[in-house]
Amino acid sequence: MSILKEMFSDEQDEFTPPESKLLARGDFTYNPEAVIAGYDLFRRRYTRKQTALRLMVAFVALGSAIFMVLTETDKKIPIICIVLSLICIAWFIRTPIESRRKNRESLEELKGEEYTAEIYNDTVKIILKNPPAPPQEQEQDDDELANEPAENPFTVIHLEQFAAEFLETETFYLIAVAKKYMFVIPKSAFTDEENENIRKTLTDELESRYKLLI
Repeated sequence: MSILKEMFSDEQDEFTPPESKLLARGDFTYNPEAVIAGYDLFRRRYTRKQTALRLMVAFVALGSAIFMVLTETDKKIPIICIVLSLICIAWFIRTPIESRRKNRESLEELKGEEYTAEIYNDTVKIILKNPPAPPQEQEQDDDELANEPAENPFTVIHLEQFAAEFLETETFYLIAVAKKYMFVIPKSAFTDEENENIRKTLTDELESRYKLLI
């Protein structure tokens, strides 16, 4: 009975997860060109195959519709299929080009913003160093809260999630989440020793989800 008490006692210590280990911390200035390079890499690895598959289906549909026009007596439906196929092909080709253009325009507005990046063995934290001041007319209901220093906006990416991948190139790190979201951190924000520490530790932690593209 005493053994069972020790095994199932409510007084046993609670499980505490291991603490995160800081691998590198550095500052960097927002550079639209670096983000566009990261976007191009992200698109090549995660969205280009989908676009190519959609284009292939659209071209097959177009070919089938043209064949029907040449062989069928009633050409109304095949002509409609041809028009729809051409619209889809134009849409699939134009969408990534237009998306890249819009991204470049929006990124130019953020040019020069300063960030701090903290890379841990299980998370990545990106902090905006100088957030814009709130409007002067904004009122604070809680006086005590108003006197407390506000925490800078930040984003946390959990690397332990299987949807997250960490890509290393010659000049930047790209963190891809669920093949939908991306974050770019220049390697120049860290020392050579820190970059080596990131590679060694995250290769062991993330295994196949750490991609070395050098």
